[in-house]
Amino acid sequence: MNNIALLLTLAFVSTDSASLLQCVTGCWRNNVFYQNGDQVPSLDSCNTCWCTRNLIVCTKIYCPPEAPEESLEIPEFLPVTPGCTQNGINYQDGDEVPSLDSCNTCFCFGSAIVCTLIYCP
Repeated sequence: MNNIALLLTLAFVSTDSASLLQCVTGCWRNNVFYQNGDQVPSLDSCNTCWCTRNLIVCTKIYCPPEAPEESLEIPEFLPVTPGCTQNGINYQDGDEVPSLDSCNTCFCFGSAIVCTLIYCP
């Protein structure tokens, strides 16, 4: 008789735990709980994340590297040419540069052209 009571108790606990798990939906990040549909802080300053169907989903935008805190001294004999050149056209630092596809956006950043990394179907 004790075995039957024990089995019934385990079945009751198991059923109760399962119903509790079905009621709690959302996402955890850095010990903070977010409901489905909530915006979730991204791990960088460029992308945006949301809690969707109990998963954290983020945009995948390329983040340009941050400028170094220490400035570098450039010797006077080196020519300084700020900006970027693409297809013979010069762009100033910070200007938008045409991308090679229709999906991504590019900018002149620190004398280099940096682009988002969005998949083009």
